[in-house]
Amino acid sequence: MPQFTPSYNKYTIESATDHDILIAFLAEENFDSFSEGETDNQLITYRLAEEHEAALAYLGELNERFPLTYRWELMPDKNWNEEWEKQFEPIYVKNRLGIRASFHPPMEDVREELIIDPKMAFGTGHHATTWMVSDLMFDQEFENRIVLDFGCGTGVLALLAKRLGAGFTWAVDIEKPSYENTLENAITNNVSLDVVTHGTLDDVAIDKNFDMILANINRNVILASLPALHERLNDGGLLFVSGILAQDAELVEQSARQAGFSPAEHREREGWQAWVFRK
Repeated sequence: MPQFTPSYNKYTIESATDHDILIAFLAEENFDSFSEGETDNQLITYRLAEEHEAALAYLGELNERFPLTYRWELMPDKNWNEEWEKQFEPIYVKNRLGIRASFHPPMEDVREELIIDPKMAFGTGHHATTWMVSDLMFDQEFENRIVLDFGCGTGVLALLAKRLGAGFTWAVDIEKPSYENTLENAITNNVSLDVVTHGTLDDVAIDKNFDMILANINRNVILASLPALHERLNDGGLLFVSGILAQDAELVEQSARQAGFSPAEHREREGWQAWVFRK
């Protein structure tokens, strides 16, 4: 479990926007430990007190896209590990995949099980985008495939690719906590990821191409990366994309077509979109 610094601020956000959407944006900016407030429109989250100015700046930016109000207070010292445990529940991706923390008992009646302890790195599997990509992965043949997890978060998708038989898996993330958490989760699950890199797509060996690329990130990164991702895929290869809001679906699909991809499969869940594109 993470050893959190005790000095945290609590932010109570009021917004009519779906909480899963807000959480997706906030989690990418170091906000942690999300919970419901006293009303349906309230979302409570925390961030290190030393990052307060950055937190206020980001909430101001977020307000331009999703109308919201907020208040904040400095929290007293508490056991943050215990707080995380209270809020983390096992999830099921149908009967295909179970994701739980190490303090939960083993899950029954699932094809695969992954142990992901809740930490600051985003991607425990609770978010709808991770759920959809995981589900889509079970519909494809991973045996002996060469796979890249681009923006790996906690490594959930890279670990699942290995469990599904991938012959080679490379995971990369620009965030150091995500890189470190992926390494830890690989050990916890007794899965050998071939390469884990702290960096960007440019840090993935230029002479390495992939049969499948997993990209559960966000709209801007995906749009900017589509040409490079197309270049890094083998002919006939598959690109799994999520982290896209419904309002951006048409733009992403058109951009993917322009980059040389054709849609092969699509999912929608809780206002989020996911695709499998074929090169």
